[in-house]
Amino acid sequence: MGSKYREISSRTAIDYSSAIQLLESLPVFLSGDEHKERRKSMAIVYAQTRKLQEKAIDQVVEEVAQSIEHRHGAFDLIDELSTPLWTALRNVICTESEEVKDLANELPDLFFPRLSPRRRQSINNKLTSILKSGTDQLLDQLALLVLGVRPFSASLALSIHKIARDNDGKRLCDIAFPTSFPDSALTYVDRISLRDTVIDGCPFSAFSRIRCTTFDSSYTDEINSKQLYGIGSHTCPGRPISVYTWSKLSNILSQSQKTIHPSALSVEHREPFTIPTKCIVSFQ
Repeated sequence: MGSKYREISSRTAIDYSSAIQLLESLPVFLSGDEHKERRKSMAIVYAQTRKLQEKAIDQVVEEVAQSIEHRHGAFDLIDELSTPLWTALRNVICTESEEVKDLANELPDLFFPRLSPRRRQSINNKLTSILKSGTDQLLDQLALLVLGVRPFSASLALSIHKIARDNDGKRLCDIAFPTSFPDSALTYVDRISLRDTVIDGCPFSAFSRIRCTTFDSSYTDEINSKQLYGIGSHTCPGRPISVYTWSKLSNILSQSQKTIHPSALSVEHREPFTIPTKCIVSFQ
């Protein structure tokens, strides 16, 4: 991804140096020893706040549960569930200003192939200003937030809406909640083959781009659950807190007598993500 921005910068004479610096710090775009070192560095930052992350999630889940118990009608899964949970999480992971944490929500747009040059430049310029005054760990904190914001918050909202669609009119306490997100905002990742290889009988030459499906509605729940966070050395570093959040949330919802009903759902496709722009259920 960083090399692509170098090509664009060379062709257009637009400075994307800070965007390149960030993208080349994301393990998802690295391999070999570089990949291991970046994951190790991010893991240290993650481990430093893991208990605080869990405590923050516990508090928000309790507040959400209370809100649902007193609700008789529409419940916005973005504004009242996924955003508060993500905000609590990012505030613990990143100790910088609100400006920095807000920018982290925009940075995944750098992955979007149809993002306008003006928008790319705007994000790069904001990032340049932030990196100049940040701490030594800022790049690792931003990497965790960039890789986590949409898979976590969007998948959470989509998952509860799917629960509502699959169990329309059921009491929450009568629903068999799955052990992991039943829907995902990220359905694939692209990888570059480092050598000639064969996967499931299909040959790929060195440097071929391979699209790896991580979630598909036509797959069984078992397969989706297994592949949701990736496999092997590229397993999502945010898997522990995502699993923890879903476990806490589904456990407390399963104790409620409220019935759940699906309502409005609108999504925007910003590759490689599917982002809910409206995601509402109702509780009765």
